[in-house]
Amino acid sequence: MPRYADTLLSDGERIALRSRQHWFATILDGRVPWAIFVASIVLIVLRLQMTGDGPLEQGLGIIILALLVVSLAWLGKHYWSWYAQDYIVTNRRVLKVEGILNKRSADSSLEKVNDAVL
Repeated sequence: MPRYADTLLSDGERIALRSRQHWFATILDGRVPWAIFVASIVLIVLRLQMTGDGPLEQGLGIIILALLVVSLAWLGKHYWSWYAQDYIVTNRRVLKVEGILNKRSADSSLEKVNDAVL
């Protein structure tokens, strides 16, 4: 099954390079869900060391579990959108395709590229 970006190519256009952002970008963009995830793991360890099984401890356990589930879902969304992103250089243009369900694409002709600063 071809990727969405492959359907945007015209006749005779060849892909020279296909890439996406570095995986470290997912850590930077997802620093809030990562912080919630780490905090929930720490709270789980602390909760396991608590003695007693009263309503306060049970409520705390439910809150910790909810934080863990929310952070994992949020991280999953970040990684899925990172995986769905494509940067493509062809023999005619540069394409950026992003989005999970609602795909957005931007392209620029190689003839219009005047300056590349690294």
